[in-house]
Amino acid sequence: MGAFAESGNLVQTVRMGKTKAEMREELLRAVEAEIDQLLNWEDNTAEVTITDIEDQVLAARQRISAHITGVLVQRRAERADLARPSPTNADGKRLHYKGKKTEPARHAPEW
Repeated sequence: MGAFAESGNLVQTVRMGKTKAEMREELLRAVEAEIDQLLNWEDNTAEVTITDIEDQVLAARQRISAHITGVLVQRRAERADLARPSPTNADGKRLHYKGKKTEPARHAPEW
C-alpha cells in the first residue's frame, strides 16, 4: 500500500484499503449515531434532571472515545505491520516465539 496524492492533499491508505477521508467519515457516522441516540432519549423521556443528562452524555462520550481509540489503535497496528518486515533467520525462514527462557542470565565472574 502506501500514500498517494489526491487534489493536492496527501491521503494515506492502510492495509484495509481505507483512506484517511473514509476513516473520518466512518467515525463521524458513529458520533452522529450517538448524538441521535441522545436526542431520541431526551425526546422520549418525560422527566429529565440535569444529572440524568450528565449521565447519558458521559456514557455516550465513553462509547465514542472507546470507538475512536479502537479505530486509531487498529490503524496504527496495521501501519506498523506494513512497515516492519517479518523477522527471519539466516536460511530465510520466518522466526517464531519459542517460549520464555528458563535458564538464568549469565553473570560476570566475581574476582
